[in-house]
This record gives sequence, structure tokens and C-alpha cells, in this order.
Amino acid sequence: MGTRYYFRRAVPRDIQAILGRKEFSLALKTSNKVIARERAGLLYGRIGELFNKAKDAAPEPTKAELKELIALQKKIIAEHEDLRDVERAAAQSRRKADEARHLYEKLTLVKQTEDFFERVTPAMNDLLHRLSR
Repeated sequence: MGTRYYFRRAVPRDIQAILGRKEFSLALKTSNKVIARERAGLLYGRIGELFNKAKDAAPEPTKAELKELIALQKKIIAEHEDLRDVERAAAQSRRKADEARHLYEKLTLVKQTEDFFERVTPAMNDLLHRLSR
């Protein structure tokens, strides 16, 4: 497989202690650069929202504010997972639709061939009958 992409964003120094990390990182679970950029763009904005909430709570967040930050972080990760699940289901649906279209085209070709033989068979039988006389 190709390169795997990750989303990484440094946590601003003034909120590192609040969030308990220096970097926010998630696997984008794709080797497609375009898809990786789309996913990273969505995450960038959502993580920015988390950082802004943490800055609003700095320097001494209350227990309620910390719970809210943890909940938001979990929500962002869950949304990221849900998005990948939806993308996976959509890709699977496209594959099934392509497969169905291909089978329909094969069926049409078989039907056309069958119709051809039904039209040609009487003429061929007549020709064979004439040749045998």
C-alpha cells in the first residue's frame, strides 16, 4: 500500500497543560492524498474549536470546563470515525452499483446474442436442408 497520512497539529503552549498534550494527532486512514487533505481540513477547524475553548478556560479551568473539553475532544474523534464509516459505506455502495451495472450489461449482451441465434437458427436449418438435397 502507499503512504499513510496523519493529521498533526501542535497544541499552543498556553493550553498544553490543560489538554495534557503537546500535539493533537489522528491517523487519517487513507493513502489518497486528496482524501487526506479533505479529512485534515475538517479536523483542523474542529481542533481549532477545541483550542479556543481551552484558551477561554485558561489558565485555571474548572472541573466542568475540563469535562466539557474532554467531551468535545471525544466528540471530534467520534465524528472523524463516523465520517470514515460513511465514506467506506458510500464506496461500498458505489462498487455494488458498478457491479450491478456490469451484470446488467452482460445480461443485455447475452439477450442480444440469444435473439440473434433465434433469428438465425431457422435460416441455418433451411440452408442445411437445401444443401443436403
